Amino acid sequence: GKEEARLLNPAIVKAVNDQDKTIIPEELTIPVMKISKRVEDVSLQSSVEKGISRLDLRFTLKKPIQEATLAILLEPDKESLDKKDPIVTLILNEEKSQPALEQQKGRWAWYMVKVPPGKHSLQMHIFPAQEEEEWKGLASVWLICSEKLPGNKLTLIMKQDIRPQQPMPPRPWPEGEIRRNIKLGEVKVKCKKLSLSQSDGIKCRGVRPFVSSLSLVYAKVAITQENF
Repeated sequence: GKEEARLLNPAIVKAVNDQDKTIIPEELTIPVMKISKRVEDVSLQSSVEKGISRLDLRFTLKKPIQEATLAILLEPDKESLDKKDPIVTLILNEEKSQPALEQQKGRWAWYMVKVPPGKHSLQMHIFPAQEEEEWKGLASVWLICSEKLPGNKLTLIMKQDIRPQQPMPPRPWPEGEIRRNIKLGEVKVKCKKLSLSQSDGIKCRGVRPFVSSLSLVYAKVAITQENF
């Protein structure tokens, strides 16, 4: 059929006013607005180096979207369920970023940062909590964005007065605004604690020697961030 909307019950409508013209209810058609892609050039890769899991994301966010939230969901697999949550660091556009966090410990965690239109790159380092030997799970990457669309106001003149049977719920967002959840991809994650032999070659300039192998993991992530 045609991609258009019509009145469900035009028999109870006397006329429809569209600005300066009147439309017969049975003849009213509203074309569907086609929305072009708002995200392009998406690249999501996952790698593991000496126990540290790393996600590399690149994408371009297009206008008219003014702002979006980049949200990464980490979920453990069956083996890591109820383990201590992994340690996560983010680098957004070559700058350290402190994400907002929503979580149910041992079950799921959302890491969220704001991004404007334009080209973006993000690196996410993941390694196990101090009490854990390893952590495995899934990382899902989403863009949550809002967009105000142009609209056309129609006035329906009813044949009989109609009283609302119940109050309408409040609008969750401003009038004319829509929310879009865009999935950029998902990758498996596996990280584990370094052994002393694996940590050979890690340079800790300006830092006193570490005792535990996990501290060496922390050191490597910190030094890697400083080099961006």
